[in-house]
Amino acid sequence: MARTKTTDGIKPDDVLTVAAARIVDSRAQDMFELRDAVLNADDVEAVHDMRVASRRLRAVLEMFERCFDRKPLRRVLRDVGSLTRALGSRRDLDVQIELLTPLAAQAAAADRVGIEALIATRVELRRQAQELIPGALATIDDRRFADDLARIVATPAPKRYKGGKLKRVDPSASIRDNARLMLDGRARKLSKLADGAVASGETAELHATRIAAKRLRYAIHAVEFCFEDRLAQIHAQSRTIQNILGELHDCDVIGGVIDDSIEAARGEDAAAIAPTAPPGPDRLAWNALRSAPHRNEYLGLTKLSVLLAARREAARQQFSDYWQPLSSGALCDALHSATRQNGK
Repeated sequence: MARTKTTDGIKPDDVLTVAAARIVDSRAQDMFELRDAVLNADDVEAVHDMRVASRRLRAVLEMFERCFDRKPLRRVLRDVGSLTRALGSRRDLDVQIELLTPLAAQAAAADRVGIEALIATRVELRRQAQELIPGALATIDDRRFADDLARIVATPAPKRYKGGKLKRVDPSASIRDNARLMLDGRARKLSKLADGAVASGETAELHATRIAAKRLRYAIHAVEFCFEDRLAQIHAQSRTIQNILGELHDCDVIGGVIDDSIEAARGEDAAAIAPTAPPGPDRLAWNALRSAPHRNEYLGLTKLSVLLAARREAARQQFSDYWQPLSSGALCDALHSATRQNGK
């Protein structure tokens, strides 16, 4: 958050169409710089960084959509979205492995069997996900993508058109004036979702709140230079919300994976035992479980499921406590004040 008055040669009073094109170009270059590094299957950070860079590019394309020709814009958004999803599939597995590995090390030997088996499946899925990345990169390497991006950067539309998400944006006004409207809208959405998520505790609402916090953070990152350093605190708050709810989301995802693994193991064990069951009342004898291939995995996975449920609840409570002073419009009021201080 060190930027103050200008970014990439852009001034707060520049017309939105000109400023938006420069910001998009800068975000695109940030993404392209990571292209070669991400092909290294062992470079976990490169995958994360390029995923973030692609999301930031999508964020500014969506923020400034009214400035650009819709046809190339839609194609670029589609292609960048495909890349983000491919990188996300790989990155999500990295996160799961990073979370599960130390837990397996802490577990007792009897409990470790199932957790290590789960990690092994995540490692194989990660290998498969990595194989899809070159194909996703080929999309942004294509000449049409380069041409579409060049049209967006070089020829921003000079007037507004009907439709789009940002109904109040005026491409002929300054980026600072438009930034206020964009940030206000994202803050209101985050505030509404967060208030509802705290009240309900519903998984879907908590997930939507995390996405809204991320969208606000990316928007601040794009236009913070318009407001000197006055958005630093709100940027940090949105990041904290995203991180807390990100941990909660990881617990939900891995918890679902564990449940699926237990269910699959149960089905495979039942299928393995059934053919050996003798007729009569002994067909369900307890010792039949000795031949179940996954018999040593259940205990560890069940305990892990309990631990993740506890971590999830702790994260939910942490979010509720953190949001309390920002609730009921307090975050929106703080942002409104920060973006209009001294009339600038």
